[in-house]
Amino acid sequence: MTTETKTVPGRQITSYQEKANDVHSLLQQMKPQLEMALPKHLTADRLARVALTAIRKTPRLMGCTRESLAGAIMVAAQLGLEPDGVLGHFYLIPYRNGKTGKDECQGMIGYRGMVDLARRSGQISTIYATVVREDDAFDYQLGTEPKITHRPQMDTTKPVTHAYAVAKLTDGSTQFDVMSKDEVESIRSRSRAKDDGPWITDWDEMAKKTVVRRLYKMLPVSVEIHRAVLREELQERGIEATGDLIDFESVPPTLEAEQGNGSVHMPDDEPDLPAPQPKPEPKQQASEMLRAYIKGIGLTEQQACAYKGVKALSDIPADSQTMQELKAHAKELHEHANIVGSAQPTMPI
Repeated sequence: MTTETKTVPGRQITSYQEKANDVHSLLQQMKPQLEMALPKHLTADRLARVALTAIRKTPRLMGCTRESLAGAIMVAAQLGLEPDGVLGHFYLIPYRNGKTGKDECQGMIGYRGMVDLARRSGQISTIYATVVREDDAFDYQLGTEPKITHRPQMDTTKPVTHAYAVAKLTDGSTQFDVMSKDEVESIRSRSRAKDDGPWITDWDEMAKKTVVRRLYKMLPVSVEIHRAVLREELQERGIEATGDLIDFESVPPTLEAEQGNGSVHMPDDEPDLPAPQPKPEPKQQASEMLRAYIKGIGLTEQQACAYKGVKALSDIPADSQTMQELKAHAKELHEHANIVGSAQPTMPI
């Protein structure tokens, strides 16, 4: 007769095999939820395999709390990004929570993941980012005829001075954003993962991801993606994100992994899944997208409505031409405020 040994819930798991079984069990329990969250191009089985491989490559992740690990993987699932940490779509990064004294996992969208999300909108034909190095021929201008010129010297040993992102929309218009190295480092300094993961191993990629994320404020991407990017930014800075994008409470409360033959015991009852949220109407979705955009360029809703001569934000079309006009208006207001000595916040370039 074979004797089966089960882990006791709440007991300290110490051995590598125990931790591996524990993580495997977690991923198996999550599969029904992953299936509901994933887009058609990904399956729960593949995401679970990719996540398990990434976790095994970084053994410290096995010691992270189950809730944080499950939450990070669920974020990747809802965004439809593979958390392999190799292709640069999505990273699983361990960090020490100073308040609890425990290791937790943070999910982080990579540069290629940001590009992938932007392209899904159907309104962006091309989007890319790159870094500028010392001695590159680089110049850009804003105003009524914004443009960038960059002739790289192809010497990757030179230090980085800037990062920029460019997006070409399907209507033929172009949006871009530029950040200095100091601006990128300022963002990095607020990240809980500033001393670990891709900020150490792939600084250039993270710089490109950072400027693309800021460019998102000017792009016609979906409200859901705007929320996902905002939540990721808040979590990266250690700020608790609230809202209806991800239900972290739906993670199963206990694990029971059978030892010996490495098989996994699944609980009989699956946790209740959160009820699906109704999708906003197209006009409402456009208004929310426009609201996020004008906030990103430093305008208030009242200023935007007054400029367009309408009473409500819903009366303003959320097209590329309107966004360009509002951006130019915001710049004019900002320059005027600087002239008269007003202390308004700096508008993102």
